[in-house]
Amino acid sequence: MNTVIPELSPRDEIEHDPRIWHFAFHGIPDLPELLFQPNIPLHFGYFYDVISDKSQGVTEAVRQRYVKSYAAPILLRQGFEFYRSFDAEMKDNTAAQQTLETAILYLRGEQEIGDLVAYLKGFWAAGINKAEASRVKGAGHFCPDEQLASTWTAISRFIEERFSSNNQERTKHE
Repeated sequence: MNTVIPELSPRDEIEHDPRIWHFAFHGIPDLPELLFQPNIPLHFGYFYDVISDKSQGVTEAVRQRYVKSYAAPILLRQGFEFYRSFDAEMKDNTAAQQTLETAILYLRGEQEIGDLVAYLKGFWAAGINKAEASRVKGAGHFCPDEQLASTWTAISRFIEERFSSNNQERTKHE
């Protein structure tokens, strides 16, 4: 959901977008922890304010839940390790590229930057043949936090349409 996948297009375009400056910065060992540990609410708040849907946003209660979740230094470090793992993940994804016939849904908020078709083309080029994409209305980057019901509706609809017993029976006979 709403993130770039290492080694899949449009990763290069995303990395060079100045609005995504934090990918490189968060990948620096130790520095983000040093700067942000005493300022977690300010750091997270920046992202909530900039990349969430401006009309909905992320509530103060949700913000505090995330701040509390990352309050321990080891937990904050683990959050930044997501960015630090990109190079290894790119190598793994490149080595493991094979056709995948499992249906996947890629969700992004309607206010979030990024062309869904570009992401789909990246999935398809990597052999993920049944990739589909959808936008969550009224959401930016934080779909579940901004529009939980709409996010779950999109996921439920996708699952129901592809994996319900009626569809499985129909697929067996086709």
